[in-house]
Amino acid sequence: MSISSDSESDEVPRRRGEPDEEGGASGARARSATASSGSSGSAGRGASSRDAPRSAGPGAASAAATRRRGEDAFGVVQALGPKQKDRPRALVGLANLGNTCFMNSCLQCLSNTPELSGVFASGAFERELDPKSKSRELTLNYAQLMQDMWRGGGKGGQVCIQPSALKMQISRWARQFSGYNQHDAQELLRFLLDGLQEGLMRPKRELPFSFDDDAFDDRPVPEQAHRMWQNYLARNDSLITEVFCGQLHSRVVCSRCRRESNCYDPFMDLSLPIPRGGGLKGGMFGGGECSLEQCLAAFVEEERLSGMDEYYCAKCKKHQEATKSMRLFRLPRVLVVHLKRFDKRFSRSKINTTVRFVPPPPPPHHSSCPLIARAPGRFPLANLDLAPFTSPASPERHSAQYQLCGITHHSGSTEGGHYIAHCRNYDDGAWYCFNDGRVSPVAGPPVDGSAYMLFYVRGGS
Repeated sequence: MSISSDSESDEVPRRRGEPDEEGGASGARARSATASSGSSGSAGRGASSRDAPRSAGPGAASAAATRRRGEDAFGVVQALGPKQKDRPRALVGLANLGNTCFMNSCLQCLSNTPELSGVFASGAFERELDPKSKSRELTLNYAQLMQDMWRGGGKGGQVCIQPSALKMQISRWARQFSGYNQHDAQELLRFLLDGLQEGLMRPKRELPFSFDDDAFDDRPVPEQAHRMWQNYLARNDSLITEVFCGQLHSRVVCSRCRRESNCYDPFMDLSLPIPRGGGLKGGMFGGGECSLEQCLAAFVEEERLSGMDEYYCAKCKKHQEATKSMRLFRLPRVLVVHLKRFDKRFSRSKINTTVRFVPPPPPPHHSSCPLIARAPGRFPLANLDLAPFTSPASPERHSAQYQLCGITHHSGSTEGGHYIAHCRNYDDGAWYCFNDGRVSPVAGPPVDGSAYMLFYVRGGS
């Protein structure tokens, strides 16, 4: 996965057979998807139709991998057991070890994502743990913390845990998190999921389809996407993939000969631009307002490739102007949306635009202060429909409904600030504010310019 926050790329889909720039266990894994990038690992290249799928050994057939994605991702939630509405679990604070609010807010959102907590809190991860993995200790420490968090909490039984052991393992896995400086929460999330995927990686299989396929562009889009997905799973199959990984479809059309080229790339989160001008109400850095749907529309907006960005057309045998469009194709069980609030062109600027992801709750229940404790209550479920942003050729277009389950908020500037999280509890369905060691019931998350990462569960839970 990409390690830099708000990274962008202007590259066009790679040619088939072009070597991947990254090697090793993590190089081919899904990166975060950005507004202008379709690059990521080996899954973007063409597959062979001449070669029938090669055997991957006992228990490793592609059909079995597909079944695991469908069955396990839903089954692990049941491992959490009956909902305990009278004594909800996971209402546990995390002590700030010194500027570690960025880590605590991510961990709270992950803890309150049932599809992931079911894997670790129930111990289901143990049968998937790779004993030789470099991130084995990181995975074990994360699992222990999740189990401790899900055993604690409950109304009247709130506790606070020090995540020191996990912090140490994260620092060993990604050295830039050593010490106690403030870091970007999205960058931490990417590295943490990367480490967990490494620790739970299933044995690699032989690629079922060859990348050398002269007829790839003539195949139907669903078949192209399926072949690329199976090749990706052959080298990157894990419980983390089942929960968080989706697939993007990038399409480039030559403006002269109309030749179409398709690219398919995995992603673990979507980095969405915050639109400027047009339908944006108010200012850019000082405030204003837009909807999450507008951010998604900007993400999939058709792009003109011209000038220095011209596309090399294999049919014309020269660089040509082209149009590039991108859509979602395979939807993840858990969707992480990252709002690009830090503008690379203005290193000290933060975009404080309010991104509205729910209808505004009626006053006086709503407060602009995220730390004011309020009585537990139901908040609009914040349904998100990804169908308008999904490829028309995707079979998942008609089951693209998501429900909000957690938000990481950042207040402050690029030079300093504070992270908190708002999460919907699995047991009682109420919203709570997690501010390091403090846990407070709230009517719902604030809808303002502080939302930074949003966690959505497909179909609700």
